[in-house]
Amino acid sequence: MRKRLIPLVLVTLIGVLAACTQSTTESVPTVTPLPTRTSPAPTPSPTAAAPTVTPTPVLVPTRTQTATATKTPPPTPRPLPPTPTVTPYPTFNLAQVTPRAPLPTAVCPVEDPDLEVVVDRSSITDLRTFVDTVWQLIDNGASIQQVAAAFDKAYQRENVLPLVDLTGDGLPELIVSHFFETIGIGCDNGEYKALFSYSTVDAFSSGELVSLEDMNLNGIPDVVFAYRATSAGNAVVDVLEWDGAQFVSLIQANHGENSPDTSVLARALYWYDRSWYWRSRGLVGNVPVMNNYANIEIRDLDGNGTLELILTDPGPGHPDTLYSFGPWRGKQVVFTWDGVHYLYSSLEMDAPIYRFQAVQDADRYFLLGEYDRALALYQEAIFSDRLAWWSMELRDYINAVRYADAAGTPRPTPISPDPNEYANLVAYSRYRIMLLHITRGQMESAQIVYDTLQQEFPAEAAGYEYAYIATLFWTTFEETESLALSCASVTAYVEASPDMLFYLGDSEHEHGLQSHIYTAQDVCPFK
Repeated sequence: MRKRLIPLVLVTLIGVLAACTQSTTESVPTVTPLPTRTSPAPTPSPTAAAPTVTPTPVLVPTRTQTATATKTPPPTPRPLPPTPTVTPYPTFNLAQVTPRAPLPTAVCPVEDPDLEVVVDRSSITDLRTFVDTVWQLIDNGASIQQVAAAFDKAYQRENVLPLVDLTGDGLPELIVSHFFETIGIGCDNGEYKALFSYSTVDAFSSGELVSLEDMNLNGIPDVVFAYRATSAGNAVVDVLEWDGAQFVSLIQANHGENSPDTSVLARALYWYDRSWYWRSRGLVGNVPVMNNYANIEIRDLDGNGTLELILTDPGPGHPDTLYSFGPWRGKQVVFTWDGVHYLYSSLEMDAPIYRFQAVQDADRYFLLGEYDRALALYQEAIFSDRLAWWSMELRDYINAVRYADAAGTPRPTPISPDPNEYANLVAYSRYRIMLLHITRGQMESAQIVYDTLQQEFPAEAAGYEYAYIATLFWTTFEETESLALSCASVTAYVEASPDMLFYLGDSEHEHGLQSHIYTAQDVCPFK
């Protein structure tokens, strides 16, 4: 089921008046409360996007590279150990779900059925007077059911103020939007009180109610909120649930990437930057932030009965974000119930536009053990004429064209690509295809790729260093039959030659904030 973001109250009032009261700063929302938890998760599924058009000028070298290593002859390979496997997160078992025992029914004020409850729309001029009217009616003795009915009658539509049992005690709570704060009013010791508050003060929109379904099948509705966190419209999405005493956040976007049990999948999920928003504020955020105001779906992807949270964005909605901090692609992320949290479990990026993106995607699939997808992308990086070249100069050129078009001035002269980028990315892709074949035990195929590397990238040629580390790996593997030790020799060389990471993505400044920042360990991932 596809979810559209639904305003909590008064579609007209919130759409117009909230815009008039927007804050002009960006800050982290406050949720009452936000406990910290950790746990494991499953695997991804794909989406795609069409590439953009970039200039195709004449090739003129702009960067040179020299190699200092000496080539050694290829060894005769021996039989391989079993193919390494990716350890997945534990599979959630629906039989493990234990519905919560019903909570004791809260004591509510006694309702006067003869009380006349009337909402005067002419007296409600803004969100403040809207919320004040709610509390005034309650203070005058109206029940929350009577208040909800009076607002429905005044605005001539249903669910102006949603009534939902959020606590599982059999009695509904009244949900009210108050400027940049959403409150749930319910019964407590014979009084009506605000049982929870979700604040988006200093953000760029009030919270919007996406869903009130029991997503994890424990008998308690899960409250899904979304709001715009920045002037560029970045969506923050949260899932809250009543734990018997208070509302807690169930979503877990940061989960133990340093744990030995979760590191493989976590590294693949975190391959592309997911936390720039929180990092820019000096925080580690568990609540996901998308690059645009995301499409939100809540449905059962894996058929186990619980519902997944699926967030899809098309990439940054603001051109300054897209071009000044890019290149930047859209993505889809999935959060899956693991018995404890809604855990970040899947990432799919839009189709690569630039050659380095195809290489980075392939390396991520290699980590996940999705070797067919990795191989297809390595081959695309080598052979495709659809993929574009990338450089900081190209980014500046794209911006200059954009500004010239906006100002009606002549466009700048097109710039030329760096041919060394293509050579290095092709050499690296062939090296990784060799690793992929070795990992699968396909030594004849690995030998062919190895020989091609040596022929196409001799000493002093751009990309030669990847032919050299291919020899380092194979020679060490011949001697030790250990993938880990073979990688150790490669890693040591790359650590001493960090410039060879330049074209892969060695800094966020060269390849954009979303890019993976390569280390020597990424070049050869076996440990």
